Amino acid sequence: MHIPTPLQRLALAAALILPLASCAEQQADLSSRIQAQVRQEMDKAAQKLANEEFQLNADGLPAASISPEGVLRIDGKPLPLTAEQQALALQYRQQIQAIASEGMQLGLQGAELGVGAAATALGGALSGKDAGQIEAEVQARAAGLKQAAAQLCDRLPALMLAGQALAAAVPEFAPYASINDKTIADCRNNGQIDLS
Repeated sequence: MHIPTPLQRLALAAALILPLASCAEQQADLSSRIQAQVRQEMDKAAQKLANEEFQLNADGLPAASISPEGVLRIDGKPLPLTAEQQALALQYRQQIQAIASEGMQLGLQGAELGVGAAATALGGALSGKDAGQIEAEVQARAAGLKQAAAQLCDRLPALMLAGQALAAAVPEFAPYASINDKTIADCRNNGQIDLS
């Protein structure tokens, strides 16, 4: 029977670990590429958000929209607005844009969290951490994201007030001012926001 020498054991261990290290490097490279792609798509969405009309919907009614300049359209037709009404339309749009922008940032952070969780799991497996330790690390990262999502819900009352002000000034807009106390409660309870 042949007993390997310490040098042979070290060579064998290195031969087994090198492919794992290569796998970790490939995982890091893949993570970087995924994050770059997500950021690129988020940048495109942010440009679209800043430069295109927001579409608003109400059951059984034609679509409404608000342009970046505060032009309010219903069924594609611009409504004649006073300067004050247009300022209210612009304020409502800016509220929606701010919430949507923050939501996109949360989406980006969520994507990064997912990629990071995969890297943490792989790194943890390679370093001998147990599943509980890995889960605790991922949960700690996710806690900050959950808190940021809750703060996003806290912005909805200002949007509701802006919508109510615009609806009071432009009665045709009233059915499209859909944010209400139930919307805010739903956001706080299940983290979902419907701004359409």
